[in-house]
Amino acid sequence: MNKVGFRITVHNFLYLGNMATVNISMMLWFCIRIEQFFREVRKTKKLSINVLSRHFDGSLRQKAKKMLKLIVEIPPSFSVYGMWSMDARALLGLFQIVTSTYVLLLQFNYL
Repeated sequence: MNKVGFRITVHNFLYLGNMATVNISMMLWFCIRIEQFFREVRKTKKLSINVLSRHFDGSLRQKAKKMLKLIVEIPPSFSVYGMWSMDARALLGLFQIVTSTYVLLLQFNYL
């Protein structure tokens, strides 16, 4: 037993490893899907601009104008409780935190 009364076993390490793998793979999937969504928004913005440049009147121009206005005025973003934005950089930030924590733990362990 260690100081806090938690017994460290192989089962605990396997469980924590599996949970970390599942959580990281879910976050990776979310980041990929969010980036695909942002790519489609950029394509829609380009398409709206092309429609506006070619059609000078009609219902198609009005729809393209509304879509472009929506994209420009209220840009899409995914946030977690308003604390941070969820995109591909979030996954890189997570890897940065985990890596720096491991390095810190290794330094304390072997000093």
